[in-house]
Amino acid sequence: MSDKRKNATQRAKAAKLAATPRSPQDLQEAVSAYAVLEMTIESLTLEADAELKAVTERHTAKIEARKAQAAELLPLIEEYTRSHRSELFKGDSKTTEVCGHELSLRTSPPKVDTTPKTTQKAVLAKLIEHEDADFADRFIRWSEALNKEAILEAHDLVSGDWKPGFEELGTLGLVITQNEVFSLKTKRVLGEGKTSTGTAEPA
Repeated sequence: MSDKRKNATQRAKAAKLAATPRSPQDLQEAVSAYAVLEMTIESLTLEADAELKAVTERHTAKIEARKAQAAELLPLIEEYTRSHRSELFKGDSKTTEVCGHELSLRTSPPKVDTTPKTTQKAVLAKLIEHEDADFADRFIRWSEALNKEAILEAHDLVSGDWKPGFEELGTLGLVITQNEVFSLKTKRVLGEGKTSTGTAEPA
């Protein structure tokens, strides 16, 4: 590590150490400083959002008008291209150029679809009930996952043990964990006695 980087690291550590609360007064000052930072972030965010909204609104009408024009023009170009396929495309080529821009008529990859009178969900239900299980299994993708809700129900949070009859889950390697999460909820006076809150949790 270079001396410059080492010094910067030492300064950062020193600054962090100096900011670490060591007394109730230090804690009050740290919480107040955090609240000010949070309010400043919120204020700057609102200011940035307002500026972005103003810029967007200035251009929205022009953008939407151009989108409408493009949406009307593209099908007309496609219609001409399809009806003049032999003139525009040479041999088996799927692409051609017009004014330096590429037009193409490519066959899309095959995809599974259903007839108008049914849905994939309905087809799946029929396959599940199919009399030939081997036939059905060939066309069904079974998803395997732990039933975490059932696992949580099999555990006694008060005792920290598995409920009777479910001890084997522990031998399989399952454990139930809970963490204590710290959060700081700041309060801001909005005027006329009203307040708002903001909650932060460590990343």
